Amino acid sequence: MSWSRERVVDLSKPLWADRIVAVMKRRHASRWEIRTLDDLAGQSAVGYGVLESGATEDFLRTSTHGVYATMWAQMDGDVDSRVRTVDEGLERVMSSTDERPWAFIGESSMLEYAARGRCDLEVLSAGGPSHVRPLALATPLDSELRDRITLQILEMHEQGIVQRARAHWFNTPFNHVDCDAQPPPSNGAERRLVPPGFNLNFH
Repeated sequence: MSWSRERVVDLSKPLWADRIVAVMKRRHASRWEIRTLDDLAGQSAVGYGVLESGATEDFLRTSTHGVYATMWAQMDGDVDSRVRTVDEGLERVMSSTDERPWAFIGESSMLEYAARGRCDLEVLSAGGPSHVRPLALATPLDSELRDRITLQILEMHEQGIVQRARAHWFNTPFNHVDCDAQPPPSNGAERRLVPPGFNLNFH
């Protein structure tokens, strides 16, 4: 949710809150001693980028917070720092090399889901207090769907559906992988990179 988006669409009540993180190869994070977003912003060896025209790009563009402003200054005007889809961003991370390491910046729920159980990936959060952002569903301005979606979201929260879904998809290790005991999965391993959505059943 942001002021710029609320100018052109109507937004429901928040589905849940999210924050900005980055995902990169674990060996690259170790080699360049990158443990937080602050570390990522403070170096030049590892490139990084965002989803083009996405909420994270919009947030970084307008943020005055030190680490986010630094990241935007690095990416602004660099077309190589944009990807067209989340899958493209994740694939770019996984195919990055020691000569051209790269990190993908985005919403925590999406990237933490993609990285869970992958022992070759590292998720980086802000070193200080994380900037928490509410996530909502957008509808056309003055659409009757907004109130119906909002009521459905409130009902899902009251019944614990959102909390259970988040715990299942984002807080449980993928296949209970023990990264200390198993090698990283190969790039050819089939697995879903982005989480499934919710079903909103209008009454």
